[in-house]
Amino acid sequence: MTDSKNRWLSSVLTGLIGVFGVVPLWAGTSTDAALERLKSTTASALRQTPVLRAVLEDLSADEAAVASQRGAGTPSLGYLREGIGSSFDRQPNSQDTFSIDLPFNGPGQGSRARRLTDVAGLRTLALKRVAVLDIVRVVGEEWVRTAALMDRLEVVRTRLYHLDKALILQNKRLELGEVAGTEVMQLELARAAEASKKAGLEAEEESGRHRMAALCGDGCVFPVAGDLVAIQSSLGPRSQARGPVDFETAPGVRGVMSDKSLAEAQADLTAATIWGRPSVGVEWEHIPSLDGVEGWDALGLQLTVPLPFGRSGKRQVEEAEARSRAAAAWAEAEMVEIRARYEGILAEFHGAEARLAALNPVLSRLERTEFSLGEQFRLGAVSYLVYIDGLSRLDGVQLEAVDAREQLLQSRLRLAVLLDDAGMFPLPPRPPEPVQEN
Repeated sequence: MTDSKNRWLSSVLTGLIGVFGVVPLWAGTSTDAALERLKSTTASALRQTPVLRAVLEDLSADEAAVASQRGAGTPSLGYLREGIGSSFDRQPNSQDTFSIDLPFNGPGQGSRARRLTDVAGLRTLALKRVAVLDIVRVVGEEWVRTAALMDRLEVVRTRLYHLDKALILQNKRLELGEVAGTEVMQLELARAAEASKKAGLEAEEESGRHRMAALCGDGCVFPVAGDLVAIQSSLGPRSQARGPVDFETAPGVRGVMSDKSLAEAQADLTAATIWGRPSVGVEWEHIPSLDGVEGWDALGLQLTVPLPFGRSGKRQVEEAEARSRAAAAWAEAEMVEIRARYEGILAEFHGAEARLAALNPVLSRLERTEFSLGEQFRLGAVSYLVYIDGLSRLDGVQLEAVDAREQLLQSRLRLAVLLDDAGMFPLPPRPPEPVQEN
């Protein structure tokens, strides 16, 4: 090789250090900005998704239906005229009667009706929180998944950039007769594979954006590369910070327990009112004057009390009690399910932490290792294929770290939703607890 060619090639190789040297991925990503993007997307979904509106309207309808059972019944007003002849004239037995009938809750019925409406209100609050957290989970999972795709895309795009520059160098070498055409072809094949990966990831990203937009509409704020790292660093470790878990306060358990309480209150009210409610009636009778006989007025009172007899009523009470027992069994099953779900998600969470702990020593040396590879390639200590293989391994470590971070944040999100714990993942604030009256 001539001296001029050596000088030219040396300058090209030196320039490649800027190409293959580390450009810190996602440098400058703001933690506050990443959290704001996530929170804005979640808030938009809670405002706009029709799914949540439908659930909340159903709960309001359920509460209104229960509240309708509190009243004893509708008052009635009656008018009766007796003793009408064929010409609509009054007969000797003519009489006008006005009556008012007013049903009311008897002993024990009113307190049970009030308890039913109070329990229904608590059930609505509990299930509203469950519905809100379910939307938060769906949106959060999609957001984290898209954020991980953005990080993978960044790795692949950087890799593709390196291959493009490497192809420029190898083509120049080919012109100088320093490499064979097969080496250039190998680079072209590697670049084609990376370009295919890039296109596939971009399609997945676009699909994820459409799914998120279906939930949060025009208020979506999509993640950018580096948001996973930013959010992970803002949340910090939690594996050792948690105390014993009180599953009875978990939203899912509170939801099914409120169903159980409502079924019990419904059974109590049914047992007290299935045969009916008492009513009081007031009648005013008017006997008109007829043929010189003076008429008169009379006032009457009537109290109607239902008798607790009848096979139909007993069967309806049995039905209500059976539904109450079924609700209690479902609540017990939900408690078991949530415990199992918690243990499963916690295992995934610890697994993600272990993965990141194993990768962190390598990640911390990534810049130095990649720079060293670049220097060795520049000095001719390693071949280009060895250098690209080393870069591929480093990229593999970065992609593995992206997978681990995604698993970690997905696990934190699911634990946060399961336990309503905003310390595990950002959640909307809880509604104020109702004041219980003694």
